[in-house]
Amino acid sequence: MMAVNMEIAQVNLHHAAAASAVITSRFTAEKLGTLLIQEPWIHKGEVKGLKTEANKVIWDLSSERPRTCIVVRSNIDFFCISEFLTQDLVAVQARDSEGKDFVLASAYFPGEAATAPAEAVERLVEHCRLHKLPLIIGCDANAHHTEWGSTDCNARGESLLEYLVGRNLAVENVGCEPTFVTISRREVLDITLSNEPATGMVSQWRVSTEPSLSDHRIVRFVLRAEVKLFPPRRNPRRTNWGTFKERLDDELRRKGQTDNSATEAQDTAPYVTIGRTIMVYNHLTILGLQPQDLPASRLHTIKAFVALTKVWSTCCFHRKVESRCEVSKPG
Repeated sequence: MMAVNMEIAQVNLHHAAAASAVITSRFTAEKLGTLLIQEPWIHKGEVKGLKTEANKVIWDLSSERPRTCIVVRSNIDFFCISEFLTQDLVAVQARDSEGKDFVLASAYFPGEAATAPAEAVERLVEHCRLHKLPLIIGCDANAHHTEWGSTDCNARGESLLEYLVGRNLAVENVGCEPTFVTISRREVLDITLSNEPATGMVSQWRVSTEPSLSDHRIVRFVLRAEVKLFPPRRNPRRTNWGTFKERLDDELRRKGQTDNSATEAQDTAPYVTIGRTIMVYNHLTILGLQPQDLPASRLHTIKAFVALTKVWSTCCFHRKVESRCEVSKPG
């Protein structure tokens, strides 16, 4: 296992399929560790557009229209804190390479509520305070205050700031770059919060300039916590045999090229054959397979492998005999 700092993105997708596709593409291409999502694309009560083979998506399954979810890379060890799982809050707990736990949360503060944050968020903050757990919350606050770069202040913003000061929570936003942009409005609504044990864990916080295809822009930051990445596991049953055969044939053709000289080609033929044997073996090893693991439809591959292996064994035997003869020759 190796340990690396976690790259995190947070964004409100505004229930858009296109925005889901964009952030999923970024997650895959840039190997992000976690996505803190608000207002994901929902279809028939399920979060859609974010699941890939490389991640896990967590949301409140009991909610018909969840407004938050968290996407975590599959090779990161974590668990969902179910007691704080609601329509508007998802929290997961992970462990860094030094054995210290920390909590990541995605929260949505409904604009129709008179005050912020919600009761579930308050309970999560108190839980982390009591257990001295570092807490990072990515949220769509739906609240205005100049403290985090908004153009003005409103009652919800004043209420939220009062709560943050009272609980010793820090706003990690840097600058006043708007996170919510429409043709008629530019505002800072998305904020990243941290508690006292998480001081110094958030770095490189910025509002990304890449298109999000949502009215909210993507927020990016690095979490200074080296998480253990488990090596990927291979499932031979899910092998793409078409791709395997194409790559194997290509490698065999490339590795099997020799000089145009007929004599040299004849002399090196056994070694080309041996090289191909090794190449086949290497490809099978990479996939975690043995010849007997191949399906019945690949019997010709098995026979070819066995035949080439016999050539290798024969060549090795003859070389061994020749070496012994050389050694045993008198002075």
